Amino acid sequence: MRIASCPHCGKQEPAFDGKTVKCPWCRNVTPLPAASAFLEKASALWPNAEVTLRSGRAARAIKAHDEYLKKRGWYDIITATLDGNWADDGDTEV
Repeated sequence: MRIASCPHCGKQEPAFDGKTVKCPWCRNVTPLPAASAFLEKASALWPNAEVTLRSGRAARAIKAHDEYLKKRGWYDIITATLDGNWADDGDTEV
């Protein structure tokens, strides 16, 4: 299993040893005590999986972006467009 991006700065492919994420660009070391057990189990099931960890900074940026889109009135247009595009996701069960 590999981590797709640094949870601190967002740069791609930081070092991951199963318990910590070490980013060579921002020099941040992020321990994952709560997620390490889950990541070990997920790695056993899907050894070639790629994981993206969302930091508090990313969650705040997404929330601010959503509030901006809602304020501008574009949120419903984008949501409706995405809903229309993803209506047929390849699932053919009736």
